[in-house]
Amino acid sequence: MNKNVFVAAFEKKLYCYPNTQESLQKINDRLEFIETELLSIGSSNPTSYNNNTGSDFNVVENKRLNLISEQIALSQQLKKVEYEYMEIKKGLSYLNKEEYEIIEMRYFKRWSIEKIENNKYISKSSIYREIEKALIKIIERLRGNIN
Repeated sequence: MNKNVFVAAFEKKLYCYPNTQESLQKINDRLEFIETELLSIGSSNPTSYNNNTGSDFNVVENKRLNLISEQIALSQQLKKVEYEYMEIKKGLSYLNKEEYEIIEMRYFKRWSIEKIENNKYISKSSIYREIEKALIKIIERLRGNIN
């Protein structure tokens, strides 16, 4: 398989990495809120009846069911997002300081090659080479030899 396919796929993950961190926090916050809501829902009174919504039992049980369904869906999503996050974090740990800085500028800060060139005082071709070398280094450490 062409190594450009692996590089392109991993580049997409790197562009999403800052959002992945934010998503993890949001999912965890929502799961905490759901847990609090589930604990705060009182027991239903099956003999109580409201003309608009039906019995108290149905209202409370529907709310509980909706919260549990959302909790299950978010827990599954959390596992996927955590896996992506940890995979990228592990890959980044294989880079030296210089490689990490270039990857950070290009993918996390979304700097153009020209802006990196002006900041690092190295040529565009050197930047492209460093980025490709760093990406291949990460991918080969995570997936094995891609040649």
